[in-house]
Amino acid sequence: DSKFSLLLSDNKIEASNFPKFLDNFLGKSFDKINTGKFSGEEYAFLNYLYSEGLIPFENQQTIPELLRQAEVIDSTTPRERYTLTMGRGSPFQGNVYVRGSPHNLGEPVHGRNLTALGGQAGSRLDLADQLISENNPLVSRVMANRIWLQFFGRGIVPTPDDFGPMGQEPSHPELLDWLANDFRENNWSIKSLVRKIVLSKTYRQSSTLHPSCDKEKVSLSDPQNILLHKMPVRRLQAEAIRDSILSFSGRIDKKLFGPSVPIYKTAFMTGRGGKKNGPLDGAGRRSIYGSVYRNFLSPFMLAFDQPAPFGTKGKRSVSNVPAQSLALMNDPFVIGQCKMMGKNIFQAKKPKIESVGNLFEMITGKPPSQKAQEKLLAFLEIQSKAHGNLTEQVWADLAHVLINSKGFLFLK
Repeated sequence: DSKFSLLLSDNKIEASNFPKFLDNFLGKSFDKINTGKFSGEEYAFLNYLYSEGLIPFENQQTIPELLRQAEVIDSTTPRERYTLTMGRGSPFQGNVYVRGSPHNLGEPVHGRNLTALGGQAGSRLDLADQLISENNPLVSRVMANRIWLQFFGRGIVPTPDDFGPMGQEPSHPELLDWLANDFRENNWSIKSLVRKIVLSKTYRQSSTLHPSCDKEKVSLSDPQNILLHKMPVRRLQAEAIRDSILSFSGRIDKKLFGPSVPIYKTAFMTGRGGKKNGPLDGAGRRSIYGSVYRNFLSPFMLAFDQPAPFGTKGKRSVSNVPAQSLALMNDPFVIGQCKMMGKNIFQAKKPKIESVGNLFEMITGKPPSQKAQEKLLAFLEIQSKAHGNLTEQVWADLAHVLINSKGFLFLK
């Protein structure tokens, strides 16, 4: 302990001479403090004696002033600084387990890289140096391709997990080389690469064909939009769907950091290793703060292709199945958040047309067309008759309809 460092560092102090040492220490403390020779160890020991009432009565009157002066001196004393260093520990020497038995050791296995990657012997630091070496373009190409994939739904190399002979060839090889080289030259900055991609004309294209293009010619020359003549239409990922719904209802908690929120368990989630049951809305926290347990995965998130945590995956599956519509229609989380939206609109007491326009634009990101507005107003009339009046539930029903629309689920 730091308060006893003074005693532990002096081998001459024993039980027989400790009282004499203590008298000598207290007698010289004032002089040492006044001359600036009172060390941090001495200050810590003096403070301990005073706090435990171990200082003789005749010295009690002077102790507070003594401690004050010692604290001033201690605050000006340079502190020890520590730094991380790299060192090579003792290398681990493994053996082949004959027939898998740890009691039957075979030949020793020396640490080295994979044979396919050269097979050189070395430490993990050597492996890291090989990965980012200028002679190894693979890592920067794979990383640049995966970042591109996040924005376009398809990598320049369509097989992000396989750049080998079994993978597909890049659609734009020179672009991939340029992105990988730029990524490396900018100190492997993901932020810098993301900025370049989102500011490009390709990313800022509309997802509808430009009027100047011949639709028939384009469909023949680039039917799958491999050449990116327009922005691909993409469905929101599971986390974005959930977080958007929380944002629409005003329930979202944008606080950064903090502990993860336990998952809400339905009656059908009966896996082993039961965990604490969390709130239905995840306490409003964004999906990134939700707990993930292998035996307790959210059915709502799985319906929208959230990857199962059983292994790494370079590209998410993108499906379009009836289970997704059923989840948006019947999931208690969605229904509860739509009720909050209905309550917010009802309490705002704005004109009906304005409220319809605001709700539509909030959920789909664009104002409604004249035709869409007429359909929404007609829906309100039907629901108002069913509920007896234009209540909170009517507005909740309208919000629920819009949450189930393609205008919300797909980015165009």
